[in-house]
Amino acid sequence: MPILDKPFAAALFGTIALAVAPAHAQYAPRIAATRLSPDTIAQTQSPLGPLMARARAPAATQPVVAHLNLPYGIALDPAGNLYVANVFGNNVAIYNVKHVYQGAITSNMSSPTSVAIDDEGNVVVLNNGSDTINTYTPTGTQLSSITDPTLSNGTSLVCDPDDTLWALDATGMLHGYLADGTVLPPLASGGTAVGVWGPNVAIWGIQSAGSSGYSEGIDSRATAVRDNPQIDSLFPSAFPLAGAQATDGNHLQYVTDAANNQVEIWNGNGSYESPVATFPVPSEPIGIAVDTMRHRIYVAFPNLNEVIVYSTVAPYDQLAIIH
Repeated sequence: MPILDKPFAAALFGTIALAVAPAHAQYAPRIAATRLSPDTIAQTQSPLGPLMARARAPAATQPVVAHLNLPYGIALDPAGNLYVANVFGNNVAIYNVKHVYQGAITSNMSSPTSVAIDDEGNVVVLNNGSDTINTYTPTGTQLSSITDPTLSNGTSLVCDPDDTLWALDATGMLHGYLADGTVLPPLASGGTAVGVWGPNVAIWGIQSAGSSGYSEGIDSRATAVRDNPQIDSLFPSAFPLAGAQATDGNHLQYVTDAANNQVEIWNGNGSYESPVATFPVPSEPIGIAVDTMRHRIYVAFPNLNEVIVYSTVAPYDQLAIIH
């Protein structure tokens, strides 16, 4: 893969902007009209404030990293290459299967929070700062862009088997975009993360009542007439903040739980009473991707500026750290 434009690391640290997100979308950063310094952000009441404070820890306690700058959403292509949405770097960093940095996609980025790979191997990026969804070739050439004024502070993106794009915004609205360009009516979901679950789209997050997580299934083969979406399964375990969801080839669902600092693994065969496994992780995980062939789980940690690689085999040992 050719080397792309290098990310400009800390160039944005002087003028990071902020919009206060709703409580159910705690880590949704936003480029707003009013620009604040990082130190000011760290002192605000926004849920992003504590994250910024930790991200700006003194050099003695936090190592300087070369490429990741608030990594959020992540995705893997079929060859095992890793794509990382860098919110503060305004780019998508690329690493090969050996975790060697290959450069970054930088064109027309604005606080990218989520990234997906479509059926043709193209890289699809959700821009939180411009409410756009851009599609690129793996080498960084932009192919298309979707601008949706109803997509407010996009946080999570997935491409389903029919090549329909689904984006979740900070208000919990689910937006759908068919491959032929049709924009579907937004659906109120209240969720914080969206993923693919078999033929359905799964929305993970908080019910309006408070503590339980849920999955809301939407048949992606009938997206144009989504008149009566319903909750498929109610999970009794607490899910205060689902960061992202990934699926492996064995129908297991991997969900980051940022509030409890863990990854939960759910069985996709209809047994939803409790996760089949959990394992602890260091600090507020968000993005997640699974490489079934190589038995790897990738987890993004925005406040550590790291992606940590774990084994898919219990006890889920740590294999590598990507900076």
